[in-house]
Amino acid sequence: MRVLAIALLAACSFGHGVEGDDAPGPGSDGSGSDGSGSDGSGSGDGGTGCFGSGLASVCVSSPPATWTVDVPTSFDTSADCDFTVNTAGDTLCVKQATTVTISDLLGVTGPNPLVIVAEQSITITASGAIDASSVRGSLGPDANAAACSAGTAGGNDGSNNPGAGGGGGAGGSFTGAGGAGSAGAKPGGAPGATIAATAIHGGCAGTRGGNQQSHKGGVAGPGGGAVYLIAGGTIAVDGAINASGGGGDGGDLKAGGGGGGSGGLVGLDAPHVRVTSGAQVFANAGGGGEGGDGGTAGAAGEDPSQATTAAAGGAGTTAGGDGGDGAANAQLAGGAGKPRATNGGGGGGGGGAGAIRVFSPDAMLIGAISPPPS
Repeated sequence: MRVLAIALLAACSFGHGVEGDDAPGPGSDGSGSDGSGSDGSGSGDGGTGCFGSGLASVCVSSPPATWTVDVPTSFDTSADCDFTVNTAGDTLCVKQATTVTISDLLGVTGPNPLVIVAEQSITITASGAIDASSVRGSLGPDANAAACSAGTAGGNDGSNNPGAGGGGGAGGSFTGAGGAGSAGAKPGGAPGATIAATAIHGGCAGTRGGNQQSHKGGVAGPGGGAVYLIAGGTIAVDGAINASGGGGDGGDLKAGGGGGGSGGLVGLDAPHVRVTSGAQVFANAGGGGEGGDGGTAGAAGEDPSQATTAAAGGAGTTAGGDGGDGAANAQLAGGAGKPRATNGGGGGGGGGAGAIRVFSPDAMLIGAISPPPS
């Protein structure tokens, strides 16, 4: 477990920085008045203040009036930040404004979590979405975080016996455990330990499937990214926020399938939080890859695409083991890889659940949220 321990880097009223959990929030004595009204929506001096009461309190200074995303936009957390904040574990990429409106797709990648801070409000309209998810070949922000506890890979099989086959990889674990990989002729992988969502970081990769001689096991699915929203007034989500993990690749001939990646993290931190009917906020996990058999490579596990639908494990292509489903909804653990039929590689386990953290004294959460918020 990694616990966020953040030192104050700059005085709230004078520059950028971040405060720890015991620091006063907006409207408290010593942090600047909430001159914008009774909702505690920030300082009244026209451009400085500290915001956030959950995993971080970020101090802003003279932000622009608005940040509007009304065309498809790519955001790289290594290059597009207004400023960065070094924490005990991760470097946070901060984008600041007085008000934020997202009405089209904001696709987020890069090595650091994205923290969006608005002095007043953040609105994601029905046509807007933040995509901080990971898929095979593309990582969300801070995916495969340093805080993750690594599992074990599927076992390699160097023989060419009729029953040969590498073991399936395990799913990645975050707040929910990844599913175990099923055995081929060699054991399947075991997932790493779960970790509490007490810091802003991305999700955890699965483990690779076991090889069979020169045939490669499936590549593990990546963990989901991390995006954290802080507003001094209201966060309103009518569209979507996706921080899901990716599916594992299928195994090559008689090789094990890769484990699916865990979900990442979404944070909503404001005096008023609204997730309306029709909205989707999810950090689901990828499905495990299918094991290959003597003539055909296994199918890849699915990437999550909806809040309430689990990503299926790769299946139906070979006599190898099917992959386990990724975690979704109240099912926090990933599904285990399925046993192979007669020969071939084991199936990869599905990834475990990510985290949805909501910090608000006035939260109306009607839309689809997966896993359940905490």
